[in-house]
This record gives sequence, structure tokens and C-alpha cells, in this order.
Amino acid sequence: MQEKINRFLVENDISIFVVGDTNENMFQLHYGITKCSSNDLFKQLIEYRSVSTLNESCEGQLMPQIYSQGRTKAILCKPSENKIVILFLESELNAKENYMKAKDLDLKVKTLFE
Repeated sequence: MQEKINRFLVENDISIFVVGDTNENMFQLHYGITKCSSNDLFKQLIEYRSVSTLNESCEGQLMPQIYSQGRTKAILCKPSENKIVILFLESELNAKENYMKAKDLDLKVKTLFE
């Protein structure tokens, strides 16, 4: 799985790939080559929350969820019942383009966990 995630990081220009396991209630972080210009989203979604609270916030929501702080984007995906994935990246795309990119990345994340 590590090799697949590393390839995904490079191919999709992802700064941080976070896997949350709801069974173990812990995050696993994978870092890419690029850096985010802001760490505010990371703090809000990862440092100040738990896997279980983040997972609960997904219930009944359209997925993926997109969060923005300037050029930094976080895309919250739910590839399986017991996994959540948050992708952190830099993007200057408009809202529609960001949505389309998020949908594409969400599908790619789901294939990683099949």
C-alpha cells in the first residue's frame, strides 16, 4: 500500500495524504514532495480533531468534501466503511475546476483501497 500511496502522491501533486482508520481511531500520514503554503487546514482537520469526529462529520454528506484556505485545498474522501482519506494540495483552480479535480481524486483514492 505504501508504494501505491507514494506513486499517488507524485502523480497527483499531493502534499500530504492522510489515512484515518475508524477501527483504530488514528491517522497515518504520508508526505509528498510539494509543500502547502498554509497549514491551517491541516491543524483544523487533523491536529484538532480525531478520526471518529471527522468520520461522523461525513455522515449524510455529499462526498468528497472540499475545504479551502487560500491556495491550500483539503479533499476529504471516504473510500470504505472504516477509512477516511484527506488529501492536502495546492491549487489555483476555480471552484468548478476544483470540484471536478476532487471528484477525480476521490475515484482514484477509492481504487487504491479496493
